[in-house]
Amino acid sequence: AEQGFQQLHADLAAAADRASDPKERVVELGRAYVRWAIDHPDHYQVMFGGESLKAEQPSVAVAGEQAFSDLLDAITKCQEAGIVGDRDPREVAAPLWSLVHGIASLAIGGQLGAVGIVQAPDDIIAGVVAQVL
Repeated sequence: AEQGFQQLHADLAAAADRASDPKERVVELGRAYVRWAIDHPDHYQVMFGGESLKAEQPSVAVAGEQAFSDLLDAITKCQEAGIVGDRDPREVAAPLWSLVHGIASLAIGGQLGAVGIVQAPDDIIAGVVAQVL
């Protein structure tokens, strides 16, 4: 799990660096998150399988928080640009992460297609960010 969070963080950081503006940074983070989850479904399941692993191995919790900080940093940049108000970045992150995490989980399980959603997860992410920010 720790290795997975470290890999996810590296992919998220690379995606953030490619973004041209703060809002696009959030979109790219979401896309990278979903792509990583789809490409590493076993790691993803272990990483988010429960809090007991993080309690037993604090280094896993630290690695997870480091990956989450990529989203918090992007939200802070949106605040600095006037896109998002001065709320606690974690309050802004909660619905974004929940939606992106849900999309990733549904994509891994094949559930999007099972209910007739043919839109690519990447495209869904852009719409989610536009609605939340």
